[in-house]
Amino acid sequence: MWWKAEKYIPDGIVISDQLHEEVMSDLEMPFCSYPWDCMNLMLYGMRKAELITLTAGTGIGKTTLVKKIASKKNFKISISYTTRKPRLKEKNGRDYFFVSQKEFKKLIKNRKFLEYAKVFNNYYGSLKNSVINKLEKGENVIFDIDWQGTKQIKKKKLKYKIITIFIVPPSKKELF
Repeated sequence: MWWKAEKYIPDGIVISDQLHEEVMSDLEMPFCSYPWDCMNLMLYGMRKAELITLTAGTGIGKTTLVKKIASKKNFKISISYTTRKPRLKEKNGRDYFFVSQKEFKKLIKNRKFLEYAKVFNNYYGSLKNSVINKLEKGENVIFDIDWQGTKQIKKKKLKYKIITIFIVPPSKKELF
């Protein structure tokens, strides 16, 4: 993991500035240079009914971080649909909703997703109604999604505030 929970920063994230220019120029999303400020905003200064996307590459630890954040405050995790096979200890409906490619493509066709993306030959997506229902109840919704999904959400004309946090590794060397 590139973030070290509570070892360096009390709220648990270390974000690298080294890849900022390269990564962020492609994504067109704000970069959190001071992660403790982002976390303090999320954990202590949020109003109700806000949408937060936590975005990072595969294996960086975003799922672990999202679960940690959700356990501390009033955040509801958006549980994604996916066409990939469950990993050890993953449960349908808790970690993901595991569906067939045929079922996923039907949901796409019927415009049921707020966002979706194909990552490593598998689809991932968040159901629009599920997210909007939580927001309308005044709940904050936090996403653990790929940059493609974050980009789609940012383009939507939602009436809710969207906070985007992108976590990058300390260096390119750490990626390989």
